[in-house]
Amino acid sequence: MGLVLSQHKYALDILSRAGMSSCKPVDTPTSIFKIDLQSTEMFSDPTCFCQIIDALQYLTFTRPNICYVVNKVCQFMHAPTENLWNAVKRILRYLKGKSSFGLHLTRGSSLSIHGFTDADWAGSIDNQKSTGGYIVILSNTPIS
Repeated sequence: MGLVLSQHKYALDILSRAGMSSCKPVDTPTSIFKIDLQSTEMFSDPTCFCQIIDALQYLTFTRPNICYVVNKVCQFMHAPTENLWNAVKRILRYLKGKSSFGLHLTRGSSLSIHGFTDADWAGSIDNQKSTGGYIVILSNTPIS
């Protein structure tokens, strides 16, 4: 009935690299509370932080459900704090419970393409910047 593109093993490898293979899973990739960006306590291993974030960015190719939150923590890669690392750990805990998720590609009768977009103008609590998003669907399958 189709093909599932999944990076299940890659997600488990990321968890292993972060030392979170046996973490407790959560249902959402981010907390409803905002991340405290004013923290001055720098994360002790910025190289590890960047490597995990880079791996999560690659994982978003088949996991559009984590795109927003991964993008949000990527905006602060230049100065990772303990609070940002806690946000990354939340994403990893989410992946623990959803590691087998992926894109389900189905054979469709038409190759129709649809695009949708939305924006929140100046809605960021942190810096009053806008947030936008989009999805492109090809024959009932999200591709971007």
